[in-house]
Amino acid sequence: MNEEESMIYGPLTSWIFQGMMEIGDSFSETQGFSYEDIVMNTLGAGFYYLREKYPSLKEKLDLRLEYVPNFEGDADIFTEYNSMKYLLALKFSGFESMESSFMRFGELHLGYYTRGYDNYSAYDQKERVIYVGIGINVSEVLASMGWIKTSKVFNYYQLPYTYVPLGYDFDSNSYVAPYSRPYYGYTK
Repeated sequence: MNEEESMIYGPLTSWIFQGMMEIGDSFSETQGFSYEDIVMNTLGAGFYYLREKYPSLKEKLDLRLEYVPNFEGDADIFTEYNSMKYLLALKFSGFESMESSFMRFGELHLGYYTRGYDNYSAYDQKERVIYVGIGINVSEVLASMGWIKTSKVFNYYQLPYTYVPLGYDFDSNSYVAPYSRPYYGYTK
């Protein structure tokens, strides 16, 4: 497969696979179909197509998942959404003016996460948080130490506690101080 075809088929097959999972969810008693998931899956696949098509975009932006599993109780790592955060990282290392300075190790984040939506009876404990943060580009740090292959993992996975966030909770209509709440689970 040539490069252009792989840029199309990679995101497309991912989108189809996620769509099949969403159709499967529609038959589940606990999950159900979600058009919001289809929209976000489409945006994610489109983002990764654009990232591959335009290398300058790939140097500047990452779409990452942050995950800290909850080891208490009977946790299911595949549906444990209360332990996940989704974020867009703007990497300073992607800008020519910063690529040879100390600033290349920094980045800005825009993220979103929810907590408490597993336990519908605890309505007052639900939260939907959007946040901004400033952090360390772990991928760039590892690459500068010569760990090129290892560093690539952190273009997709956000290492916890490597940034300082400030968020807004839409359920309580209040600001969330950095690390003021438990990192996972459904209780505040």
